[in-house]
Amino acid sequence: MKLKSLKEEKCPICGCNTIVQESVDMDTIFDRNKIRTHANGGRWEHRKFACGLRLSYIPNFGKSEIDSYSVCRNDKKHIEKEKNELMLKN
Repeated sequence: MKLKSLKEEKCPICGCNTIVQESVDMDTIFDRNKIRTHANGGRWEHRKFACGLRLSYIPNFGKSEIDSYSVCRNDKKHIEKEKNELMLKN
């Protein structure tokens, strides 16, 4: 699949360039076999990296964003948070 709008080839946090998944949203209202397209011609596109981070292109905003429910496992903040949670459990 060739994504048209999502240009980032690396994780913006750790620089991982191993892409494990790419997808586009499908139209679920009118034609389930058609790619969901915004009135401005943009598509909802997604790319996931091996580090766990998922980027999405949202045509309403015209830019790529980090999905709120994904995290880069190599992010120092994430590693520190996991370490603190582990210490609290013990």
